[in-house]
Amino acid sequence: MIKVREKVRFVETDMMGVVHHSNYFRWFEMGRVEYLKEAGIYLLELMANDIVFPITDVSCQYKASARF
Repeated sequence: MIKVREKVRFVETDMMGVVHHSNYFRWFEMGRVEYLKEAGIYLLELMANDIVFPITDVSCQYKASARF
């Protein structure tokens, strides 16, 4: 399992301290990059060799909100 520790920033929340839904996908991308790195695959090396992983669709079901 890959773990990425990131604190919720105030700017990512609404006035009640609840994270805006758009931020989760940024965190998912951080996890994806770390997953590839753990597998010995470096995204910048792939991109330098014209290998790109375009994400064409994403979805998420929220079980609970992250908070500030």
